[in-house]
Amino acid sequence: EWLYVMKHSAVREDFHSPYMSQVADRLSVLKLTPEELEVYYRERFAALKARDYLTSAEERGREEGMQKGIEKGREEEKLAIASNILSKGYTHEEVQALTGLSMSQIAQLAQETTKE
Repeated sequence: EWLYVMKHSAVREDFHSPYMSQVADRLSVLKLTPEELEVYYRERFAALKARDYLTSAEERGREEGMQKGIEKGREEEKLAIASNILSKGYTHEEVQALTGLSMSQIAQLAQETTKE
């Protein structure tokens, strides 16, 4: 198969190697005129640039999502700890000092705790 390709610069359709379609694609590029090659490479560069942009945007989105999830988990943990501290009879000021939560968050949490 390879000898035929090298001799005739073509890939016959009865070749069954999985790489022959790639070889045929490469040969078709080599047969382009200089003007066609310029257009081909310009379009290929634009397509690769778009793919890279989408990939990096996807990675940034994934990282931002993970960061938001971590922050939400930390906030939920603080609220759970604050709720536990409030149930032990600590004052709102003590809960704020221990958890770093705002007074409005603690007051809301205290209301929710007393409802239950």
